[in-house]
Formats: sequence, structure tokens, C-alpha cells
Amino acid sequence: MKKPPLGSRNAKRGTGPVAAVATPRFPAAGEGNRLFPRNQRVLILLSTGRTHMHGRYFLWFAVGAAMVGLFGAGAYAQQGVWEPMPPEENSSMLPEENPYTLPEARPDVRAPAPIDLQQPSGPEGMGDVSSPEGPTSMSGMEGSGGASGVEGSGIPPARLIAADKPGAPAPSAEDRLKKLEEELQKLKDKKEAAAQKKAAGAPTVKVNGRLFLDWAMFGQGAASRANYGDVQDGVAFRTARIGVSGEAFHVIDYKIEMDFADTDQGNGGKLIQSTAFKDVYIGINELPLLGHVRMGHFKEPFSLEELTSGRFITFMERAVPSAFVPARKIGVMAFDTYLDERGTWAIGAFTSELENGSEPPLWRDDDGGGAMTARVTFLPWYDEASDGRGLLHTGLAYSYRNIADGNVRFQSRNESFLGPTIVDTGQITGVPEVQMLGVEGAWVYGPLSVQAEYFNVWVPRSRIGTAYLNGAYVYVSYFLTGEHRPYDRKKGVFDRVRPFTNFFRVRASDGVQTGWGAWEVAYRYSCIDLVDLGAGVNGGIADDHTLGLNWYLNPYTRLMFNYVLAKSTDRYGIDPITDMSTFQIRAQIDF
Repeated sequence: MKKPPLGSRNAKRGTGPVAAVATPRFPAAGEGNRLFPRNQRVLILLSTGRTHMHGRYFLWFAVGAAMVGLFGAGAYAQQGVWEPMPPEENSSMLPEENPYTLPEARPDVRAPAPIDLQQPSGPEGMGDVSSPEGPTSMSGMEGSGGASGVEGSGIPPARLIAADKPGAPAPSAEDRLKKLEEELQKLKDKKEAAAQKKAAGAPTVKVNGRLFLDWAMFGQGAASRANYGDVQDGVAFRTARIGVSGEAFHVIDYKIEMDFADTDQGNGGKLIQSTAFKDVYIGINELPLLGHVRMGHFKEPFSLEELTSGRFITFMERAVPSAFVPARKIGVMAFDTYLDERGTWAIGAFTSELENGSEPPLWRDDDGGGAMTARVTFLPWYDEASDGRGLLHTGLAYSYRNIADGNVRFQSRNESFLGPTIVDTGQITGVPEVQMLGVEGAWVYGPLSVQAEYFNVWVPRSRIGTAYLNGAYVYVSYFLTGEHRPYDRKKGVFDRVRPFTNFFRVRASDGVQTGWGAWEVAYRYSCIDLVDLGAGVNGGIADDHTLGLNWYLNPYTRLMFNYVLAKSTDRYGIDPITDMSTFQIRAQIDF
């Protein structure tokens, strides 16, 4: 019996609506990418007796539903791609042009997270959001990467694959993240390699500097005024340095540093400030046997206190026997460490002038004198576990100097930059050579430290005899806040103090919060003897006592408070001992 056409008036009345709908399905793997193949027809039988209007309403409803479905499929296609079906498997189902073909896989499209088609209870059919793998987890994962179909629906399984590998399983989120991290690391390594290559092609440049501002107030008795005059209180820049340093090709280093507040004693003992060279040198590193070689204007390897930077010494000024220390000269020096940095050694050849002028000395003629200076240090004990909170330092230095013009001079202030010269030999004539010996030691035990040095100088004079001059100092320091004096094992000197907490003061919800930096107290005794009447040398004798308080606001800034009591004879040894007291403050910063 021939069935009436769909929606025809000739359909039997009163039998009620009967609908026969072909079950829609998603294409399985290898079936093509058409949402509704040609051989699938949706048949809808409406009860007869209805007007054409009912069929028209239904038609508009069907068209709208189809448009919504197509829109949803398009949006869904942006998140993933359907696996294409090989034409030979079902060529009858593929038109020459498929209007429903989804976008082709592109390498730049990230593979979507698989969607659980068996968990419709989640939001918008995205699966069970309470699943341990999250809302994008896929249940029933097959070895091919597909999802099992919904039971009883007639919908075959659909499969989402990675956009950059058609036919392969979708990578997990961890795999994708790992791959992304690898790519980022490759880019980072490439940039670092390019930067290192560029840096190796030219010297590096680092700007450095320091600024010390001193204020001093002096107290004198009658004898002191008679010997040194009325010493005026004052304020001045002790140091105002700026410089650059760097390295090239990992084996060359250099430094150029100028001081715009260098001082010299003019006529009448007045300070004259000028611009002067400080460290100006070139170094070659990693040399066989020699280790490191430095050429230029720099400090000779002599004295622990002298070689420790002025930024890191415990007191505002070095002790009075520093009059014997040759300090900076033009020369060449080799230096290195030994026994796994248990000790250091250094030896160099320098110009022989002992006076430290405002300009580096020059070799002016063939008769210019020369000097050989050497130093060796050793650590009998160094606490590795605490990074040097406990150590014992020993050292020995020697210098032989050939004096070209036959004149030498030793002098020293009262351990104050603004103070007067309290001992002075004047020019000692008829001196062909000078020999110096320095013995040094230091002990650090947590916040407590002790440091001492002894100097002996032999000054032979033609037809007169040899003058024996000497000096020494010892001091003890203690950190009230528990820090210690760091030690540089590569140089055999003390290094920068780093407070446990920097100074700060901020208002918080629970009140004012404050960090106090590091606090250190210290005492030093120093002496120098520049008198040897048998050799015709009478430069005076001095004994200094210094109390110090240091406040380290941070590793690069500190305030220093020193009280110095200096006792000395006059430079000719005729007048009685005179006293001079000094209270001084320094504000210091470096970078």
C-alpha cells in the first residue's frame, strides 16, 4: 500500500501522530566529516487533519534548529578537528564538495582537550566536572584516541586528535606543558648564548665609587699648641672617588679609579686637595705557574691593614705605623692562592719612592731606583662550615728598596684625616737602600675579632750607621648584633661586613617596624718609634688609643664614630710628652 506523502491531506485522520526518525550519529573514524550523510533522512510524519499552517510552523522550527546546530558545529570545530575519512572506505557518502567540511588541521592550532561524551550531566554536556581529571576528561579512551559512543543512541564514537599530528592521540596537558617549557628553554639558551658571545667580544664596564665625609673636633693642651699650633676643627671629604672596572675575554681585567679629594701636606702642614690616580692597572689571569699578573699603579703587597680596603677597615684611619707602608706605586706583580685557598702569595717589582704624593711616581732617568716587595699569608684554621666565622690568619711581608736619590722620609698623623702630623723624621739623607719587614696576624671567633701587626725598618746611612725604626698596633672588635668580619681568601684580607638585617623603619598595621643594621665596638692601641739617635734620626715617638663605634646601615653604608687620644713627643724629642684628643665622625657610602 502506497504511503501518502509527508504532511498530505490524504493521510488518515484520527490515527494520531506517528514519527519515524532516523537516528542521527557522529561519523566514526574513517566515515568522513559530514555531520548528516546523504543516506540519512529525517522523516517526520504529522497527523493528517492538521492545516498546512502546522506543517509550516514545524518547517520554520526545523530550519531554526538546523541553523543552531550548524552554528554549534562551527564553534565546536574551532576547538578541534574531525578525523577525515579516507575516500576509498565510503566514497558513496562523500560528495564532490562537502559544505560541512570542518577546517583543516593547522600546526599553529593547539589541540583541544578531549570532551567526555558519556558524561552529559556536566555543564552543557562537557562531562562530569567533579571528575579527577577535570571537566575535559574523556571516559572510555580507546587506543586510537577516540571516545566510546553513547549507549543506545546509535551515535558512533568521535575522536579529537592533535592538530599538528593527524591520526595521533591527543597529548595530555602535562605533555603539552613540558613541550612548551622545552621550547621556552631553547629560546632562553639561544639568547644567553648570543649575549655571552657578544660580551666575549668586548670588555665589560662596571662603574664604581665611594664617598667619605669627615667631621673632626680637637682638644689640645698648652704643650700640644706649642708643638702643633692651634689645630682647627673642620669638615672635609676624605675620599671622593669614581672609577670603572671590568674584564675582557675572561682572562683580562682592568681598573681606572680617580680620587677628587686626594690630599697632601703643603707648607705649614695645611692640607691641599687635588685629583690623583688611585688604582689604574691592567691584569692578565689564568697564567700557568704565575696565576695572575697585574701591571700599573696599585698597592704593593705589604700589610694586612693597608691591603684591606678603606671601605672595610674597622677604624676611620689606619694606625700610626702605616707610615712605613709603601702603599701604591707603579709596578708589575704576580699573585695567586695555594692549598685550596688556604694561603696567598704575591711578589712584585715597583718604583722605590716611599712618599705617597698626589701623582703616581715616574721613572725619570736611568738611575731611577726600584723595589721588590713580597707577601705570603696562611690560614692555620678556617671554619668552612660557618663560612669563616672562625679563622686564624698569619702573614709575612718583606720589601727591599733601592733609593735612587739617597733620601727617605717617614711621617704620620694622629689617626685623624684632619689632624696634624705628630711624628716626622724629615729627610734622612745618605740612604742607599731600605729594608722593611712586616708580621701580621688576625683571629676571628664569631662576633669577636683581634688583629695585630708589627713593622721593622732598617735605614742604613753612609758613614753614620743604620737606623732601626719600628711600630706596631693591636685592636679588638666585637659585633653587638652578632655579625662577623668576612675574610677574602683569594686576597688574604678582610672583606665587606653584611648586617643580618639592614636598617629600615616603616609603619605597618601592627605598629612601626624597624631594622637596626649591624653595630660594632672596637678599641685599638698603636705606637711608632722614629728615633735612633745613634744614626742621627729623631722623628718622634707616638702612642695612640682609639675607641670606635660603627653602625652598618647596610653592606654599602655606615656611620663611624672615633675618639682618639694621641700622646707623643715633639719631632725633635726635646719637649715633654703632649696630649691631643680627637672626636670625629664619618658618613660613608660606596657602590
